[in-house]
Amino acid sequence: MSAIIRYADERVYTKSSYVFIEPISLKEVRFYIKKLKQAWDQQDKKKIEEYSWQVLAWLSHGARIPDCDFKLYKKKGNTDGDYGQYVVRTREITIWLEPSHIKRDGEWKHSDVYINTLIHEWVHHYCWVLFNKGLDHDLGFQTRLQTTLRLVRKELPKRKNKKRA
Repeated sequence: MSAIIRYADERVYTKSSYVFIEPISLKEVRFYIKKLKQAWDQQDKKKIEEYSWQVLAWLSHGARIPDCDFKLYKKKGNTDGDYGQYVVRTREITIWLEPSHIKRDGEWKHSDVYINTLIHEWVHHYCWVLFNKGLDHDLGFQTRLQTTLRLVRKELPKRKNKKRA
């Protein structure tokens, strides 16, 4: 299927888990997630930001929707459990590294917390662009989030090298 179906019907939005991302883009997303995990282990904020941009750009490209902006901040103080946000007006994803992704002793939490937050905020962007919905954590949003996380985490099938005669 090469075209994205844009649903306005509430029943379809909440009951469908439909997320379309082209396979070649998923391959790139998975590549940059691996790079992102390496940068996370090295605590290299500049590379984390660069690879986060790449993940978001390839997700948007694969879904055939406009890119979103991205900002990564170190936020001091209480974030009330918020790891990130998506702002519709500016199509901007913001993620905070402190204290949401860094433990009290200064050690960084597992990279999956950060990556899940990044994808979570991108799904808000996806739902908003395609459906004018998805700012709430309703059933339509949650099913698309789980579908996207499964798509991104799924290992690519390995190619079998056939010997040529």
